[in-house]
Amino acid sequence: MLCIGPKDDRHGEPNLAYHALRVKDFSYVEYATGERKLYYLGRDPYQLLNIYQSDDQNFVSSLTARLAALKQCAGATCRSAENATLPTVR
Repeated sequence: MLCIGPKDDRHGEPNLAYHALRVKDFSYVEYATGERKLYYLGRDPYQLLNIYQSDDQNFVSSLTARLAALKQCAGATCRSAENATLPTVR
């Protein structure tokens, strides 16, 4: 599932734009500022512990690639991007 955050709030104030991806028990977020966050929802359902730096970098790279593909896809290419195989999740 791909999520796109708002660029402005209801009053026209700048808000933090982001793109996010949720796969299995993980939530991966890329902010417009360049900040990245990864949460393991199985152990951290309230998304308090960002494991982006400490998690398996092959897994992180695959999430980054999938999110990039979803941001640019259309039609059948979106289905391919959604169904792409991720590395084994612990």
